[in-house]
Amino acid sequence: MGDLSQFSWRVIDDIQKLIADKGMTDAQVIALSHIPRNTFYRKMRGETPFNLNDVDAIAGALGVDPFALLTHSARAVDSPAPEVQQ
Repeated sequence: MGDLSQFSWRVIDDIQKLIADKGMTDAQVIALSHIPRNTFYRKMRGETPFNLNDVDAIAGALGVDPFALLTHSARAVDSPAPEVQQ
C-alpha cells in the first residue's frame, strides 16, 4: 500500500482532535466503534487507510456526523475540530 494522501492524514488528525475534545480515550472509541484495537491503531498510524465504514463507526462513537467530519477534513485551512450536529 502506498503513502496516505494529505486528506487521509487530515482525517486522522481530526479524529485525534475529536477524541481529545470529547474527553474520550482511544479505548472508549474502539469499544463504541467495534473496530478491532490493532486495526484502529494501524489506521491511526497511517499504516492502512480508513474506509467509509470505519469513518462512520468512529464518527458514531464520537457522536458526530461522518459527512461533517470528512467535509471538515477536506478543507485546507487549519481550524479546530469540527463542531457537528448529531
